[in-house]
Amino acid sequence: MPEQHTLGIYRRDHKNLALINLVGDLDLDSTTRLSEVLERCLHEGAHNIDIDVTCLTFCDIRGLRVLLDASAHATASGGCLLLHYPGPALAQFLALTGTDGLLLGLPVHTATMSSEPSLMPRHDTRSPHPEAVAALVTAT
Repeated sequence: MPEQHTLGIYRRDHKNLALINLVGDLDLDSTTRLSEVLERCLHEGAHNIDIDVTCLTFCDIRGLRVLLDASAHATASGGCLLLHYPGPALAQFLALTGTDGLLLGLPVHTATMSSEPSLMPRHDTRSPHPEAVAALVTAT
């Protein structure tokens, strides 16, 4: 029987920008796949990663950890990883963990893709909530 995926991951690239759409649940069963896709983006030179989470129906702490790790790697390589269009539950989850300032960005329109890299959204430099970091470290 073929493996059932709870998360659809759709990627398209434009120069050093990877646009990713997530559809479904980001949980224990899907974090490895997402991590591999994000690592591949960075390895292939897409150091700016915009993730549309409009259709993300669930994200647990392991999923958040994957996003934070990829964000740190993107930042270390001179880029950034940003989430766009979170639903109310995900927005609240990010706010409660203090990671909203690290992962949420302004919408990127097609016109921005042809703009200079300096016009790309950048991360807020605030640190995540200390209890969120402790929970993430414990979860891994």
